[in-house]
Amino acid sequence: MSAKQYLFMRLFLFCLSFLAVSSFTQAQFAGCLTAPNDQYPSGVFTPNCTGSSELIVDYAFTGEYSMVKLTNGVTYKFSADNIDDDIAYVTIATADGSSV
Repeated sequence: MSAKQYLFMRLFLFCLSFLAVSSFTQAQFAGCLTAPNDQYPSGVFTPNCTGSSELIVDYAFTGEYSMVKLTNGVTYKFSADNIDDDIAYVTIATADGSSV
């Protein structure tokens, strides 16, 4: 294989992999701050910050929200699982909704 063919193949594979990866990305949503199904659970969740995963709620529905007490300067990681084939989204905002 010549150097020209090698460079062409590298460029081709790079473009192909870029297209493959970009086809799996999701559009970024601004988030939603309305919750027609209200708060669940009713109390404020305070994480223990032990380094282990913590469960806020076993089974939540769309249109619900949970209040979580966070500490400034601490890094948190949130995730959501969905039992259906739909994508689960998490919107994080300040209590007054001024920052999403």
